[in-house]
Amino acid sequence: MKENEREAWEYSLRLLALPRTVHQVRAALRRRGYDRDTEEAVIARLCQLDLLDDMAFARAYVRESLTLRPAGRHLLRSRLAARGIDRAEIAEVLATELSGEQEETAALRAAEGWLRRSAGGDERQKRRRLQWFLQRRGFDWELAARVTRRLFSEMED
Repeated sequence: MKENEREAWEYSLRLLALPRTVHQVRAALRRRGYDRDTEEAVIARLCQLDLLDDMAFARAYVRESLTLRPAGRHLLRSRLAARGIDRAEIAEVLATELSGEQEETAALRAAEGWLRRSAGGDERQKRRRLQWFLQRRGFDWELAARVTRRLFSEMED
């Protein structure tokens, strides 16, 4: 291994203290000024040793998002794409890791959290704001409307 490659390797290992995608590591190496051959050699080795795996990153990201900060399918797709995950891989991960039931549960958790933090206001305005919040969190309109109706009907009972 050449000296330049060794430096890039060590830098990459430090980067992987946090989960990263191939795209993120490549961009970091590029910012550091490493040439394309060094970049590719280091990334190939990281992938070969299973230290860098975009599918594993995407699966973990979706699972973590469902538990820590609920987000819907649309926002997850956008966030994964921004991290350089391929569209086909995103579709596969969302199909396997995010069922309709899981997404609805995530929407309910997000909505309940929003309701706990929200100030007063009339019910109609609060419903509309909750629905907008859910849509901004990546949940589609139908799911946001269903969750909003459900929570407000439970509050009335």
